[in-house]
Amino acid sequence: MMEYEKGKNDMETLRKMKKNFLYQLVSKSIENKREVSFIEYLFITFIEYCKVLFLLALALGVVSWVIIIVCGLFGIDYFENNVTRTTGAVISWLLILAYTLVYIITCKRVWLDKKQEDAKIKVSRENQKHAREKQ
Repeated sequence: MMEYEKGKNDMETLRKMKKNFLYQLVSKSIENKREVSFIEYLFITFIEYCKVLFLLALALGVVSWVIIIVCGLFGIDYFENNVTRTTGAVISWLLILAYTLVYIITCKRVWLDKKQEDAKIKVSRENQKHAREKQ
């Protein structure tokens, strides 16, 4: 793994270390002549998923407080009114579910693109190998 360079743009170095770590996880199975399965790819990118999910949860918390304040301004008791609480919870869960589905679909697309790219590289290496053998 990359060495941490103290004092030299610490955030950039940490970002490179993280990217390098994720790259090593993916390339490790490629070096072993084994394809990365979709489930493995999901686990590798799960860290990014959690970060965005955390930001989404923060945003939902802010939205909840805005709803509570607006309900207070209009004289609606948010905590006694089941409709407003249920609506807020349903919207929150639907947003989280939608984000999860988008994440899985995006990961699937990226994984398929990577698989196709690896196949092209493999074919070009085989072509180079055959060209060398013919010479």
